[in-house]
Amino acid sequence: MAKTLILLLCLALAPVAVNAMAAVDFDLRLYQNDTATGKAHLLLADTTTIVKGISAQGFLLFLSVDLEVTDADTSGASFLVHTVTLNEVPQNQARSFTAEYGLPARIDGIVGKNGASYSFRLTPLGLTEVDTSGCGYSHRQKGVFKADPSAYTDIYFVPQSLADFYWNSVKGLVDERYELFRDINHFTTAGKYSFYLCPCLIPSVIWDKRFGTMIDPSSSAAFALYNREFSSAYPFVIMHIATLRNYGYAPPFLSEGLAGYLGFARFDMQEVVKRGENIPLADLMDTYDYLTTDPLLADRTAGSFVRYLIDQYKITRYLELYKQADDLSLQNSIEKVYGRSLSTLQKEWLHYLDTLTIDFDQIHYFADEVETMRDYRQLGVYSEAMLAHAANHADTAEAYSYLVRSAFFNGDYYQATDYAQKQVEVAPASARAHMSLGAYQMMNGLYDDARKSLLEARALDSTDMYVAFNLALNHLYRGEVEDARFLLEKVVTKVEGAPVIEAQLTLASILFHSGDPDQIERARQLCRKATEKLVPILSGGTSSAATYLWAGIAYLGLDDSGTAWDYLQVALMLESRPFYQGMINLWLGKVSDVRGEHDVAREFYGRVLALPSSDYHQQEARNLLKGPYEF
Repeated sequence: MAKTLILLLCLALAPVAVNAMAAVDFDLRLYQNDTATGKAHLLLADTTTIVKGISAQGFLLFLSVDLEVTDADTSGASFLVHTVTLNEVPQNQARSFTAEYGLPARIDGIVGKNGASYSFRLTPLGLTEVDTSGCGYSHRQKGVFKADPSAYTDIYFVPQSLADFYWNSVKGLVDERYELFRDINHFTTAGKYSFYLCPCLIPSVIWDKRFGTMIDPSSSAAFALYNREFSSAYPFVIMHIATLRNYGYAPPFLSEGLAGYLGFARFDMQEVVKRGENIPLADLMDTYDYLTTDPLLADRTAGSFVRYLIDQYKITRYLELYKQADDLSLQNSIEKVYGRSLSTLQKEWLHYLDTLTIDFDQIHYFADEVETMRDYRQLGVYSEAMLAHAANHADTAEAYSYLVRSAFFNGDYYQATDYAQKQVEVAPASARAHMSLGAYQMMNGLYDDARKSLLEARALDSTDMYVAFNLALNHLYRGEVEDARFLLEKVVTKVEGAPVIEAQLTLASILFHSGDPDQIERARQLCRKATEKLVPILSGGTSSAATYLWAGIAYLGLDDSGTAWDYLQVALMLESRPFYQGMINLWLGKVSDVRGEHDVAREFYGRVLALPSSDYHQQEARNLLKGPYEF
């Protein structure tokens, strides 16, 4: 069976620590020595927790760091530190320390960009424990991560984690964006990047807490979080590591700003400025201040300002700035290279943002990107912008379709219904628009209104089997079982252009409750036909959460509750949209009831009620709380 049995609980997949492991909290600080004043200037301050015996890899501005705790007790810790600088000729250091808690270990005389001198201080803060039973993966341990290649990256993922199912969506975004970025910059550095899509904050990485990422250009490795709740696996991560590999180090305002050149910071920053939330550029010229400013604001400021500099003054001048600037000279370098004060450049940049034209197609492009990354909140923002920038009737209709989806994905079915109503007003002759309105009205329990919308859809296109299927559901939810069955019988006879599997399994559910042995046998046949179509899809490795959901329902109809449970659990792991989460939990409750696990079933039904589920899923969950599900 394809990708079903282990899920994110995959503790049997690879050696993973069980129970709490000893660990040490560290304070990490990187200083640049100011030759003019003789003082050490703080560039970066962060904390991290290092699990004893697990070597952790990180990258601090320009310094690759490997840190491993070899021993620790209540008074102090012993640890190994290996550093590599991001210079044309890398400088390596390996040191062993034993330090009491609160006392820093120091590595001085680190030579960085343009011969600048740096100091690295590591202070063990105290002994702690980390429970790695749910996230003990090490990317250094053979067999824990599996790789699939793309044109420019080797994408690594933990088998049976979310990335195992969806790594291709990340690949598509990264490859397309990187190829364009590479061509703009004329990159010639050979070799691929290793891109780790991590299901959690794995302890073998010292994470950048701003974005839930880590890049290490010295090893061409990038790390991002990728799970149902959060994803940081945006193309920016690879653009940033490529920038540092090809151009070397510059203050993060410059390197991250360039990495975001092809992003949508210019649009996002327009909105920030409109709200009056922007801050002076001078406040971000100090690297420590940049790193401790709200990360989204800092990122959008840097990205849009760098885009302005390159578009206005060309990439060659920007690369001269990139080459000259270090962390103590950023503002002076900007003013020297561009021959203008920072305040003058800021006025020009703000004028550029104010007069910049963002068109519908650009917003559409980035709306598709955030939808692919399952960032449904941002999808709503971009969908509203699509509507505001619609240039014609077709754009308006398209914008409303995105607004409908974003509201649906976020579990706001009343807003989805409102947008669907506006979509009907824009496209009154579209059967699908009326059908969509009827579907969302049903999610809100407006079954009479939905009936009218669906009948209007059928009047516009009597051949559309998706309309027929939704009308069948409306009959079913109104208790008109025979009418529902009549329409479903029509849908299941179609070969294409119809939701055949969904209709087969909905019809099977009706037949199972008929009490007629012949009809019950036919229900099983329908379930068997559904599995014959679904299993090859699942084996192909590109299936969706919905595919696993319907497969679970089909196998329950075949009395295989074990396989049904496995498929539904995979569906739940993959699914982040509340509507489908509610439906999956409902069916997990039914499987539990069939297995005699009624207390477990009640927990699942409770989740359906706690989620922003559809009205009909909630009604069914309430009924099942009164008595267990039976065929």
